[in-house]
Amino acid sequence: GAVQAQDYMGALYAVGLRVRAATQAGVEQAIAGKQIVRTWPMRGTIHFVAPENVQWMLKLLASRAVALSQGSYRRVGLNDEAFAIGRKVLLKELEGGRQLTRPELYQALEAAGIRQGIERRGLYVLGYWAQRGLICFGPHRGKQPTFTLLDEWIPAGRDLQGDEALAELAQRYFVSHGPATLKDLAWWAGLPLSAARRGLAAVQSELV
Repeated sequence: GAVQAQDYMGALYAVGLRVRAATQAGVEQAIAGKQIVRTWPMRGTIHFVAPENVQWMLKLLASRAVALSQGSYRRVGLNDEAFAIGRKVLLKELEGGRQLTRPELYQALEAAGIRQGIERRGLYVLGYWAQRGLICFGPHRGKQPTFTLLDEWIPAGRDLQGDEALAELAQRYFVSHGPATLKDLAWWAGLPLSAARRGLAAVQSELV
């Protein structure tokens, strides 16, 4: 389903532990080869996700995380107008398959009037537009992660919506994380308990 990838080096090992005879170079090559995508699919945190699952997971889960973050956005001085400016900057800087680092994108955002400051506004802008499906992480450049436009980086994946998406998520979660409870699924995915319950009900006959 998804592997926690907030800490990049730790995330490489998290993938490596699940793959026979893995190496750090091999996992990083899988990222560069678009077999693994690193983005913010759930709970406002970074995960590795299979490319065919990125879009439907973002639509199902990330919009809730964005809604819950509205207070944080206001606290650091970001509003809809600022995010719209950020979107224009990201499209201009990254279109054509370009991959830029955080400092490079922060500089472009500063030039457009979105000051980084102690509030780290640039990081909020990048996270917001990753959760909205505009950008994702690309391969590292040295020790720096890069960002790229999601639709240019990977083709459109599976189109799952509503209860079908909840069922797919529940099936993946319990097969890979079981034994686990309904509350575990809700916490892991950042879902209301009622939504997690609908997903489980759809696949419960496949589980023990």
